[in-house]
Amino acid sequence: MKKGLIMMFCLLFVSMPALAQDPVKAAPKPRSSIHSHQAGMLSLDLTILPLNTATAPDPKAIAILGGKYFLTDSSAIEGGVGFSFRGEKTSEFQEKGWGLGLYGAYVYYLTNKRISPYLKAGLGITSKNGDHYEPDDDFGFNALGGLGAEFFVTKEFSISAEALMRLQLSPTVIFESVEPSIKASFYFDNIL
Repeated sequence: MKKGLIMMFCLLFVSMPALAQDPVKAAPKPRSSIHSHQAGMLSLDLTILPLNTATAPDPKAIAILGGKYFLTDSSAIEGGVGFSFRGEKTSEFQEKGWGLGLYGAYVYYLTNKRISPYLKAGLGITSKNGDHYEPDDDFGFNALGGLGAEFFVTKEFSISAEALMRLQLSPTVIFESVEPSIKASFYFDNIL
């Protein structure tokens, strides 16, 4: 019996390397970043400028629908259509007005990380209508510039906060304001 046990142990010892398997190696995870700053990417953006309480009798609400196209991993062109509503209440009457604007801008991202600060510069055209605006202020050109930061919640969705300075270039030159805004962006793969 001892001889059989020793023989079985020797056979098991000799056959172990033949029965052994290589450990399963985990496949390397593809390195993907949490941001969508890649040349050719597109985004659909919705920007909201909150009510401006600094100009109390002249509140405004502005919404901008636009998008970005990335030229490189750190630069994009952006465009949009904006809608604004204004109203003024006095003891004698109430004035209302609305505006429509188109703008285009160049956006340069300082980093390509989950939180990406950026600089923006562009031009816009506005048309203002209603009894709130002066008759000669119904059409104008604007220059804009500012900075912001974009936070990627997922690779396809981000939230941005920015502050833009607007300078009205015509019909008269007026520094309009520094406008804070919040933007939600939805990113799409190269569909062009």
